[in-house]
Amino acid sequence: MSRSEGEREAGREWGRYDPERLAVYRLARRHTRAVGEVLRKANTHGFGDLVDDLRRTAKSITANIKEGYGEHRPGKKVNFYQIAKGSVTEAWGHTDRWWISASRRGKPTRRSGTSRTS
Repeated sequence: MSRSEGEREAGREWGRYDPERLAVYRLARRHTRAVGEVLRKANTHGFGDLVDDLRRTAKSITANIKEGYGEHRPGKKVNFYQIAKGSVTEAWGHTDRWWISASRRGKPTRRSGTSRTS
């Protein structure tokens, strides 16, 4: 196989690697965007640690699904998907903690008097 044939073969292999084919990956990306939107609109003052945790876990979900999709070894693939599932649970826990803490402090869920345009 010549160099150009090898490069074409590698290109075909890479073309098959499209995580957008996975509904769960598309859903995870929507989740990441939704988390970002909620955090932009919410009154997050005093919740810096939770905000960072939510952003980190949302990114971790998509990253691990994508990495698992590209993995060819079944055991490694499952491991990445399990990590993504764990990140979903972690994000859920952070969200619960944030809403409970905010309600106890009497903080509004939206910033009053401000509007954002994208």
